[in-house]
Amino acid sequence: MSAVAGRVPPVFIAVELDDYLDVSQAMLLTLSNRGRVSHINRAGCELLGRDEAEILGAHWFDDFVPAAVRSRMRALFERTMAGDEAVGHFESPVITCTRGERLVAWHAAPIRLADGLVAGMILSGLDVTDRERSRKSREQLLKELGDVKFALDQSAIVATTDPDGAITAVNEKFCEISKYSREELLGRDHRIVNSGYHGADFFRDLWTTIAAGRIWQGEIRNRARDGAIYWVDTTIVPFLDGRGQPYQYMAIHYEVTERKETEARLRQRETLAQLGQMSAMVAHEVKNPLAGISGALQVVGSRLPADSRDRDVLGDIQDRITALDRMLQDLLTFASPREPAPVPSAMRAVISEAAAAVRGDPEMAGIRVRIRGDDPAVPVDRAQMHVVFLNLLLNAAQAMGLEGEIDVGIAAAHGECKVTVADRGSGIAPALCETVFQPFFSTKSRGAGLGLATARRIVESHGGSLTARPRDGGGTALTVVLPLRPVVTSEA
Repeated sequence: MSAVAGRVPPVFIAVELDDYLDVSQAMLLTLSNRGRVSHINRAGCELLGRDEAEILGAHWFDDFVPAAVRSRMRALFERTMAGDEAVGHFESPVITCTRGERLVAWHAAPIRLADGLVAGMILSGLDVTDRERSRKSREQLLKELGDVKFALDQSAIVATTDPDGAITAVNEKFCEISKYSREELLGRDHRIVNSGYHGADFFRDLWTTIAAGRIWQGEIRNRARDGAIYWVDTTIVPFLDGRGQPYQYMAIHYEVTERKETEARLRQRETLAQLGQMSAMVAHEVKNPLAGISGALQVVGSRLPADSRDRDVLGDIQDRITALDRMLQDLLTFASPREPAPVPSAMRAVISEAAAAVRGDPEMAGIRVRIRGDDPAVPVDRAQMHVVFLNLLLNAAQAMGLEGEIDVGIAAAHGECKVTVADRGSGIAPALCETVFQPFFSTKSRGAGLGLATARRIVESHGGSLTARPRDGGGTALTVVLPLRPVVTSEA
């Protein structure tokens, strides 16, 4: 192409590219230095939805560029015409007759004459609207998935495992409730939080269900790293591959510990209501006759010669009646509690009175009680709290075989008084730390199994708590926590 002096030569049109670009569905467009269309190929006409005659001579920016980008595109074109812009690749929308706005990926270059003057612009473009929508759709999907994950992480305890059950991911809430770090959990299986409450059949059914590709739902009692028990309402979802085989499991948990405890309290209230009715019958039909039998035995015994061997028989019967009467009294105390009447009481004195009662029993001659720590004034019903610490000390003494030292520590801080009664007995299995407080549970051959249940009930009626845990170095530690201010409760 050559320049003719005094005239602007015609714009060069790359018509030899038309066939190739038409096949590839690429648009070929040339513009004069005034921005008018001087050539367009068939693919360009199809994209714009107009005949070639309608397009040639039209002003490109006024007729085919959306108003939102028109000023920017016109400025780019004018800089190119002035020789200040080489253009290159960019994306810009066009207005079509039938399909609305379409996004086009352009490659543009100036058309230069032999003398270097810019006579126009040549552009090739591909419609990338669907590709861009697909990209935006993917981005939107990823954002939505991210939002769902964020919402799930804020409300649920989440873990994923491989097909063998090894933990591959956990969220922060899983770490918070289990008290394990993420590093301690990854690679392990869920046995790390197994409380021992559920039997083998429970977990066999769980694994059979999810291994078959079905969703499993249920409630699981777990144990945290510090021994605390927590309940979770669980849904386990298998992720299946193309063959329908699980390649990953996601467990979504919601903590329901408070609800389970409420249900347990309601069941206990129902049980206690029935026990209360039964205890009234026991007091009338059993306890009173026992007192009469005991009195009669004392009279008979007083009439026997001092050297009579029958005295030993009567003494053994009397001991058995006394033990039975004590069991009945425990039952009556547990089944028919009274509302506490708290008064400020020095905690050392309350515990010392219970310790003196233990030492006064000849069977407890080998037991020593050491009390150390603070001596706060705590609002308690002194008689009821005497029962609490007497039961805890007797429990500790029996755990040590009636031989050894019981350590009692008192600490007051943060509005609470904490009393720990620790023994060096055979210890307690972590799975039994809650079970020991159930009514009628006992590992001893004698007793009704109501001592610790009664103690916990009294402590809770004072707004406190009673828990058990294995003691470091062997033995068991029972901890009573009581508020330093009176607490009004609605239940006896």
